[in-house]
Amino acid sequence: DRVPRIAVLTGALNQDVWVLRNLGFTADPVSTTVINASPTDPLVNYDVVFNTGAWPSAGSPTARARLTEFFARGGGYIGALTNGANFLTTGGQVTGLTAANRSGNGRSGIVYWTNTGGAGSPITGVYPGQDTAIMDPPTWFTSIPATMTADGRFPVANFFASGLWSQDGQSATAPGSAVIAHGTNTAATSRMTVFAMNPLYRADPEREWPAISSAAYWADQ
Repeated sequence: DRVPRIAVLTGALNQDVWVLRNLGFTADPVSTTVINASPTDPLVNYDVVFNTGAWPSAGSPTARARLTEFFARGGGYIGALTNGANFLTTGGQVTGLTAANRSGNGRSGIVYWTNTGGAGSPITGVYPGQDTAIMDPPTWFTSIPATMTADGRFPVANFFASGLWSQDGQSATAPGSAVIAHGTNTAATSRMTVFAMNPLYRADPEREWPAISSAAYWADQ
């Protein structure tokens, strides 16, 4: 009945905020430091959290409690990269979500991904059977929770289109692995989507923005 309001877990007006605002969302930087220190919970003004960072440390107990309550009352989540996945696991929101990446030495590039969710996916339904994505660094999910469904996966072969990524032993789990998944937290109170890539990276991958928009509307239950 309205456009989702997104709290971007960052302390600055960065690329993520810029893209989300240009897509028409109310999107504001709300750092975990602010969430922890504010006299009232700033998250009550938002419907969805977008995150690429870590779960708050033990030194920020109020931020931990407020984020936990946000998801318990139905707030949605969009996470990107390894941190976006680890945030949920560390915060006790899901189990069985693990990510791997091949970082360092400038490794990045264009990858192919298969739309395994198909036309019925609320996240990738608008995409063709195979599409491309920017990854910096190359990242994939080695497992996803039972409460989530994979919407996109690497093909089992020839998934790297261009860039810098040596295929070595550390990359052995990449072929066929999930790179986009959606579902709920373990308690089934929050709708969540995780991306192995950051679709808002440097405001470059416009091809991936429809998936973020779809994830925001789907998460705002």
